[in-house]
Amino acid sequence: MKPSTQYTPQKTISILCVGNPGTGKTRLMFSLPRPGILDVDLNMGSAIRVAPNKSFMFSQPVYDDKGIELPKAQRWPNAVKETKLLIASPDTESICIDGLTTLSEWLLEYAEAKLIEAGINVKKEYLAKYQNFINLMTEYITMLRIGGKYVYVTCHQTADKNDISGAWYYNLAIPGQLKDRLGGLFSDVWGTGTTVVGDSVKYFVSTRPTNMHVALKTSFDLPPKFDVTNKKPEEIWSTLSPLLSYEKPAPKP
Repeated sequence: MKPSTQYTPQKTISILCVGNPGTGKTRLMFSLPRPGILDVDLNMGSAIRVAPNKSFMFSQPVYDDKGIELPKAQRWPNAVKETKLLIASPDTESICIDGLTTLSEWLLEYAEAKLIEAGINVKKEYLAKYQNFINLMTEYITMLRIGGKYVYVTCHQTADKNDISGAWYYNLAIPGQLKDRLGGLFSDVWGTGTTVVGDSVKYFVSTRPTNMHVALKTSFDLPPKFDVTNKKPEEIWSTLSPLLSYEKPAPKP
């Protein structure tokens, strides 16, 4: 047990960034300092073109160490191994997972394969793999957060229309009940979106509830919506970094 005077804030900022494909989730990722990227979706090309001078570490867990594509059930343990290396690397200040929807598919394949190895009939005990999925994914997100670095995870979302009210509602594009609870494992849940203005497209990031995302939240004094159109990564970070701090304010004289 320690008194409050001995508390030292760490970088426990963890952002789950949700949105439709092409709305700028991966581009926003490149604004974080010294990212270590788990490139699950193999979709960083356009973001790199926007930030050609950005220095980063990355791993593509779909391949083994020899560059051979792995079966789905083997990609999850490889992703965990590579994530641990990114967290431990002195060259990374931010840990970025791009993206969680595909990683969840790998985990579900892995969970089912492990049950089959244990002699469990997965057709009769079909809920068992979802329970394993919840446990392993929760442990994984916890591992990201306790690493003491900035955490940024991208995820797709799905949209469904209520047959009675006609209203649209949104869910994380991951399997099982965890999609309703996963946001609680992060300090922030942001949403990316686009609007068309004339012949141009505007990109924005929302940090508060909207009518086009899952439930969004922030634990910082951030604007509910900010425009990132044509902004370089360093410009975005220079705006965000002063606001993303758990540091205790200096005592008044």
